[in-house]
Amino acid sequence: MADRCADYDRRFQDLEERLQRDLERFRQDQSKRLEALEQLIRDESESAAQVHKRLDAEQRKQATIQGEQLKSTESALRGELAELAGQLEDTARQLRERLLKLGQEQADGLQQQADDFGRHLASTANELREAKVAREELAGFFSELALRLKRDFELPGE
Repeated sequence: MADRCADYDRRFQDLEERLQRDLERFRQDQSKRLEALEQLIRDESESAAQVHKRLDAEQRKQATIQGEQLKSTESALRGELAELAGQLEDTARQLRERLLKLGQEQADGLQQQADDFGRHLASTANELREAKVAREELAGFFSELALRLKRDFELPGE
Protein backbone atom coordinates (compact mmCIF):
# COMPACT_ATOMS: atom_id res chain seq x y z
CA MET A 1 0.00 0.00 0.00
CA ALA A 2 2.97 2.28 0.69
CA ASP A 3 4.07 1.66 -2.89
CA ARG A 4 0.66 2.80 -4.04
CA CYS A 5 0.88 6.01 -1.98
CA ALA A 6 4.36 6.61 -3.30
CA ASP A 7 3.07 6.01 -6.81
CA TYR A 8 0.25 8.52 -6.24
CA ASP A 9 2.69 11.02 -4.80
CA ARG A 10 5.01 10.54 -7.78
CA ARG A 11 2.12 10.94 -10.22
CA PHE A 12 0.94 14.10 -8.50
CA GLN A 13 4.46 15.47 -8.48
CA ASP A 14 4.88 14.62 -12.20
CA LEU A 15 1.56 16.28 -13.00
CA GLU A 16 2.48 19.37 -10.99
CA GLU A 17 5.89 19.58 -12.72
CA ARG A 18 4.27 19.19 -16.14
CA LEU A 19 1.76 21.92 -15.33
CA GLN A 20 4.57 24.20 -14.12
CA ARG A 21 6.55 23.59 -17.34
CA ASP A 22 3.48 24.28 -19.46
CA LEU A 23 2.79 27.48 -17.54
CA GLU A 24 6.41 28.61 -17.95
CA ARG A 25 6.34 27.89 -21.70
CA PHE A 26 3.06 29.81 -21.94
CA ARG A 27 4.60 32.77 -20.11
CA GLN A 28 7.71 32.71 -22.31
CA ASP A 29 5.61 32.52 -25.48
CA GLN A 30 3.47 35.45 -24.40
CA SER A 31 6.55 37.42 -23.40
CA LYS A 32 8.05 36.84 -26.87
CA ARG A 33 4.80 37.95 -28.48
CA LEU A 34 4.70 41.12 -26.41
CA GLU A 35 8.35 41.85 -27.25
CA ALA A 36 7.60 41.38 -30.96
CA LEU A 37 4.63 43.72 -30.68
CA GLU A 38 6.73 46.33 -28.89
CA GLN A 39 9.43 46.02 -31.58
CA LEU A 40 6.79 46.48 -34.28
CA ILE A 41 5.57 49.65 -32.57
CA ARG A 42 9.12 50.99 -32.31
CA ASP A 43 9.86 50.14 -35.96
CA GLU A 44 6.67 51.80 -37.17
CA SER A 45 7.40 54.91 -35.12
CA GLU A 46 10.93 55.11 -36.50
CA SER A 47 9.65 54.61 -40.04
CA ALA A 48 7.09 57.40 -39.61
CA ALA A 49 9.80 59.72 -38.25
CA GLN A 50 12.09 58.93 -41.19
CA VAL A 51 9.30 59.62 -43.68
CA HIS A 52 8.58 62.90 -41.95
CA LYS A 53 12.28 63.85 -42.00
CA ARG A 54 12.57 62.91 -45.66
CA LEU A 55 9.56 65.02 -46.59
CA ASP A 56 10.96 67.95 -44.64
CA ALA A 57 14.37 67.60 -46.37
CA GLU A 58 12.71 67.51 -49.78
CA GLN A 59 10.77 70.66 -48.96
CA ARG A 60 13.92 72.55 -48.02
CA LYS A 61 15.73 71.38 -51.15
CA GLN A 62 12.90 72.60 -53.38
CA ALA A 63 12.86 75.98 -51.64
CA THR A 64 16.62 76.42 -52.11
CA ILE A 65 16.63 75.37 -55.80
CA GLN A 66 13.69 77.41 -56.93
CA GLY A 67 14.32 80.46 -54.74
CA GLU A 68 12.44 83.69 -55.28
CA GLN A 69 10.99 82.74 -58.67
CA LEU A 70 8.97 79.87 -57.23
CA LYS A 71 7.58 81.47 -54.03
CA SER A 72 4.01 80.89 -55.13
CA THR A 73 4.83 77.29 -56.04
CA GLU A 74 6.70 76.91 -52.76
CA SER A 75 3.69 78.17 -50.89
CA ALA A 76 1.50 75.59 -52.64
CA LEU A 77 4.03 72.86 -51.90
CA ARG A 78 4.19 73.89 -48.26
CA GLY A 79 0.44 73.57 -48.07
CA GLU A 80 0.55 70.13 -49.66
CA LEU A 81 3.43 69.06 -47.46
CA ALA A 82 1.62 70.32 -44.38
CA GLU A 83 -1.44 68.36 -45.47
CA LEU A 84 0.69 65.27 -46.12
CA ALA A 85 2.44 65.74 -42.80
CA GLY A 86 -0.95 66.09 -41.13
CA GLN A 87 -2.16 62.98 -42.90
CA LEU A 88 1.06 61.22 -41.97
CA GLU A 89 0.66 62.28 -38.35
CA ASP A 90 -2.99 61.22 -38.44
CA THR A 91 -2.00 57.91 -39.99
CA ALA A 92 0.82 57.45 -37.48
CA ARG A 93 -1.53 58.37 -34.62
CA GLN A 94 -4.17 55.97 -35.91
CA LEU A 95 -1.54 53.27 -36.32
CA ARG A 96 -0.26 53.88 -32.78
CA GLU A 97 -3.82 53.77 -31.47
CA ARG A 98 -4.53 50.55 -33.34
CA LEU A 99 -1.27 49.02 -32.16
CA LEU A 100 -1.94 50.10 -28.59
CA LYS A 101 -5.47 48.73 -28.81
CA LEU A 102 -4.13 45.49 -30.29
CA GLY A 103 -1.50 45.35 -27.54
CA GLN A 104 -4.17 45.94 -24.88
CA GLU A 105 -6.43 43.30 -26.43
CA GLN A 106 -3.47 40.92 -26.55
CA ALA A 107 -2.61 41.72 -22.93
CA ASP A 108 -6.27 41.27 -21.91
CA GLY A 109 -6.40 38.00 -23.81
CA LEU A 110 -3.18 36.86 -22.18
CA GLN A 111 -4.48 37.85 -18.76
CA GLN A 112 -7.73 35.99 -19.44
CA GLN A 113 -5.79 32.93 -20.58
CA ALA A 114 -3.56 33.13 -17.52
CA ASP A 115 -6.62 33.48 -15.26
CA ASP A 116 -8.32 30.55 -17.00
CA PHE A 117 -5.16 28.50 -16.72
CA GLY A 118 -4.83 29.39 -13.01
CA ARG A 119 -8.45 28.43 -12.37
CA HIS A 120 -7.96 25.19 -14.28
CA LEU A 121 -4.79 24.46 -12.32
CA ALA A 122 -6.55 25.17 -9.01
CA SER A 123 -9.51 23.03 -10.07
CA THR A 124 -7.23 20.17 -11.08
CA ALA A 125 -5.34 20.44 -7.80
CA ASN A 126 -8.61 20.37 -5.84
CA GLU A 127 -9.80 17.34 -7.81
CA LEU A 128 -6.53 15.59 -7.09
CA ARG A 129 -6.77 16.41 -3.37
CA GLU A 130 -10.37 15.17 -3.22
CA ALA A 131 -9.55 11.95 -5.08
CA LYS A 132 -6.47 11.18 -2.97
CA VAL A 133 -7.03 8.94 0.05
CA ALA A 134 -5.77 10.68 3.18
CA ARG A 135 -2.88 8.96 4.94
CA GLU A 136 -4.58 9.39 8.34
CA GLU A 137 -7.68 7.57 7.09
CA LEU A 138 -5.53 4.71 5.76
CA ALA A 139 -3.63 4.51 9.05
CA GLY A 140 -6.91 4.35 11.02
CA PHE A 141 -8.29 1.73 8.67
CA PHE A 142 -5.20 -0.48 8.98
CA SER A 143 -5.11 0.00 12.77
CA GLU A 144 -8.73 -1.09 13.06
CA LEU A 145 -8.10 -4.04 10.73
CA ALA A 146 -5.13 -5.14 12.84
CA LEU A 147 -7.17 -4.91 16.05
CA ARG A 148 -10.00 -6.90 14.50
CA LEU A 149 -7.64 -9.58 13.28
CA LYS A 150 -6.17 -9.85 16.81
CA ARG A 151 -9.72 -9.75 18.17
CA ASP A 152 -8.75 -6.80 20.41
CA PHE A 153 -11.44 -4.63 18.87
CA GLU A 154 -14.99 -4.95 20.05
CA LEU A 155 -17.79 -4.01 17.74
CA PRO A 156 -20.97 -2.50 19.22
CA GLY A 157 -23.54 -5.19 19.75
CA GLU A 158 -21.05 -8.03 20.13
